[in-house]
Amino acid sequence: MLTATLPQRPDGFSLLELMVALAIIGLFLTLAMPAVTTWVMNTRIRSTAESLSSGLQLARNEAVRRNAAVEFVLDPVGSGWQVRCKAVTPACPNTDPIQQRASAEGSASDITITPAGGLTAEFSGLGMLTLPGGGVNLDIDGPIASESRELRVTVGAGGNVRLCDPQTTAPDPRAC
Repeated sequence: MLTATLPQRPDGFSLLELMVALAIIGLFLTLAMPAVTTWVMNTRIRSTAESLSSGLQLARNEAVRRNAAVEFVLDPVGSGWQVRCKAVTPACPNTDPIQQRASAEGSASDITITPAGGLTAEFSGLGMLTLPGGGVNLDIDGPIASESRELRVTVGAGGNVRLCDPQTTAPDPRAC
C-alpha cells in the first residue's frame, strides 16, 4: 500500500506576514487618532459641565432644604467650586463649605470656563436666583475651539439649572 505524504507546513506566521499586519494596524491607528483626541476632549468638556451643573443644583437644593441663602462660588482659576451658606442662621450654623470640588478633581486644566454674570450664584430659601439681571451662564470650551463641542450651563431667574449646547438651533431640545 502506497501512502502519499504531504509536505508539512510550518505553524505560525512568516516575518513578511507579521510586518504587513503591523503596517495595517499602524495605518488604522494613524487614521483614528484625530477622532479619538477630539472625543476625549469633548468628554472632558462634558464632565466639567456636568460637575458645574450638579454643583449649582446642589446649591439650589440646599437653599430650599435649609430655607436660607446658599451660594455657589466658582473658583476664578480652573473648574473648582464650592457650595456654602451665605450667612450664619439657625439652619446654617457656619459658612464653611457644604460641599466643594477642587479644580484637580476630574477635569483638565486646558478646559476654559467663561462665566457671564459673575463667579457667584446665590439662591434664596425658595430656590430662586437672587442676582440682579436674572441669570448666570457658564460657557465651557476646550483648548482647540474649532474641534471641541462647547457647552453652556445656564441658571434662570427662577433657579432652574440647565446644561445646553449653544451650537444647536431652536427646535432641538439641546439648544440654549
